Amino acid sequence: MKTELIFLGPPACGKGTQTAKLAEYLGYPHIDTGSLLRAEIKNQTEAGIEAKKFIDKGYLVPVELVSKIIKNRLFCFNMANHPDIQQLRATSHCSFSGSSARGANGTARR
Repeated sequence: MKTELIFLGPPACGKGTQTAKLAEYLGYPHIDTGSLLRAEIKNQTEAGIEAKKFIDKGYLVPVELVSKIIKNRLFCFNMANHPDIQQLRATSHCSFSGSSARGANGTARR
């Protein structure tokens, strides 16, 4: 059975803090769009550069771009945690030293 939890609320109300703790406890990947966008911008990825253009203008990042970033995060999480697809690392767009392949507390999941 597939379980998805989605937390909604205004900016800075503690969603990221609470969901990180819950993800750690349940062993789920933690997907916090704010953190994902900040990491993409910091790492100067193609998506991060594009997202920054919207943010700098005071606009919301388009859903299509956020979805692309989330899909990449999930792909990287799965690659970091499933030995049967580890050989794909060489051709992957994932950075296994970064947060995209790590759990909520920054440690690699197994």
